[in-house]
Amino acid sequence: MQQIPLAVARREETGKGAARRLRARGLIPAVLYGTKEQAECLEVATADLKKVLSQVAGDVAFLELKVEGDPTPRMAMLQELQLDQVGRKFRHVDFLEIRPDKKLTVEVYLELTGEPQGLSEGGSLNQAAYGIMVTGLVTDIPDSISVDVGHLGLGDSLLAGEIPLPAGVEAAWEEDFTVASCLRPAAPGLEEEGGEAEEGEGAADEEGEAEADEQAKE
Repeated sequence: MQQIPLAVARREETGKGAARRLRARGLIPAVLYGTKEQAECLEVATADLKKVLSQVAGDVAFLELKVEGDPTPRMAMLQELQLDQVGRKFRHVDFLEIRPDKKLTVEVYLELTGEPQGLSEGGSLNQAAYGIMVTGLVTDIPDSISVDVGHLGLGDSLLAGEIPLPAGVEAAWEEDFTVASCLRPAAPGLEEEGGEAEEGEGAADEEGEAEADEQAKE
């Protein structure tokens, strides 16, 4: 999986007041968890983080953290991003440091390619899942997994177990499930018949109410 470079710096001050001052300067308070006993307090530029997020295909971002003062970059992933109540401004970000020799379980973006055969017969493609959980080393996990659905005919489905995975990557889902299917077109006239039935039922109800009114008058 692609490792996106991101420059960060250590911060000495903590607390709400310090966080407000950071945000006023265009910075976001951050924390790095992982291989060390204590979490490390960091700060990152809002513009740099937005640039990173624009390069992420799915929900997982693997990063090459360049901590100011450290001789070598550190491998990490974006663990959590907190937004304000409006959902527009970043308030805090958590990074999780990872080891290149340790397997991870993450969700990978699923991309469907090709045009199902059933579309030419009036069918429609329904994608039920946009990501799948996989396990592997960060160097083996791809940014996305593509699967061809051109062979799907009317009523056919693609199961998660049928998705080809790259070498070194294993499926992490507990059970097989439908990823995509080619739906059959709705039978003509169903809506009209339903509408007529509803009108008939409505007329019958009105007649029944009229009879009840007459009996009440008598």
